[in-house]
Amino acid sequence: MKRIALITFACIIFGNISFSQETSDESNVNIGLGFGLDYGGFGGRLSLLPTQNIALFGALGYNLNGAGFNAGAQYRFSPDKPICPTLGAFYGYNAVIVVQGAEHYNKTYYGPNFSFGLEFKAKRNPKNFSSIELILPLRSDEYSKDFKALEDDPLIEIKSKPLPIAISFGIHFGL
Repeated sequence: MKRIALITFACIIFGNISFSQETSDESNVNIGLGFGLDYGGFGGRLSLLPTQNIALFGALGYNLNGAGFNAGAQYRFSPDKPICPTLGAFYGYNAVIVVQGAEHYNKTYYGPNFSFGLEFKAKRNPKNFSSIELILPLRSDEYSKDFKALEDDPLIEIKSKPLPIAISFGIHFGL
C-alpha cells in the first residue's frame, strides 16, 4: 500500500512538471486519476465546471472489494490562483470491509462525505493540476455495527482500524 501511495505521489509531482503547453485558459471539463474516496478508491473522476468556482463530478474506481462510485460538487475559492482551496460535498462509497478468508464479511458502504482540499496548477498549463484533499466520511450505523461484529469475533484479526478522516490524491487533465 505504501508503494502505491509513493508511486501516485510521484505521478502527481510529474503531472505538474510535464504535460505543459503555453495557455492561460481554464478547461470546463477535466479528467482526474487518483486514489481516495472521491476517486471511488483507485480510479478516475470526471469533473464539469459550469462556472469557474463550481465543479460537479462523478467518480468510479476499485475499492479493494469491487467498484466504488461517488458524485458531488466542489466550490473552488480562487480558481485563477496557482493554489486553489476547495470545499466539497459528495455521496457515494465511504467505507469498505475486506476480510481475507471470511469473504462473507466483505462489503462496501455508501454515505455522505465532506472535503477540504487544494488544487496545485501546472505552471505552464493551468488546465492541468494535482489535488490533495482531506475527507470527512459520515459512515452509516450499518458500517459501525458490522465493524463492531468483526471486533467481537475471536476468529478475526483486525490489522487496521478506520481513521475518522480520509486523504485523496489526484492528477487532473483539462480537456
